[in-house]
Amino acid sequence: MANERRTAGRSQSLREFAHAVLKLEHLALVLPRSDVRTLEAAADLEAADPPPNGVGWIEAERGRFPVYCFSPELEPLARPPAGRRICVVLDAGGEIFGFLASEVVLLEKSEQPVHTVPRAMAAPGSPVLGVTVYADAVACVSSARAILSHARLSLEAA
Repeated sequence: MANERRTAGRSQSLREFAHAVLKLEHLALVLPRSDVRTLEAAADLEAADPPPNGVGWIEAERGRFPVYCFSPELEPLARPPAGRRICVVLDAGGEIFGFLASEVVLLEKSEQPVHTVPRAMAAPGSPVLGVTVYADAVACVSSARAILSHARLSLEAA
């Protein structure tokens, strides 16, 4: 699905999949709901010995997974802001990880179109695969795989 969104001139809509909106303060990230495994309390985060580019670990579904936190500009944060109270456990094709958000909204399919990011505006390694409208504002469309890849690329760039 991610490659389809990157295809020049092609647009799809959110009616093709139920989705989750992850809020990072003023930024809304829209992901396929199938990428979301579970929601956990960020208070359950184990901050000792965090993974590279991560903020800690979360125990969920009989496993212990790395947790990442990004600014609204999608830069990795070493410490989560106080408002990040939800740990969204995501599945990136079998790789499970946590992602801290200030709010999560689970939605059914909608008629909102998803537009590709113009090539001139697309940043290499960006987790933004497209844009749409959510709550009368621009929202970024992403996926668990794109977010995890961005976390790893950010580590390599550091």
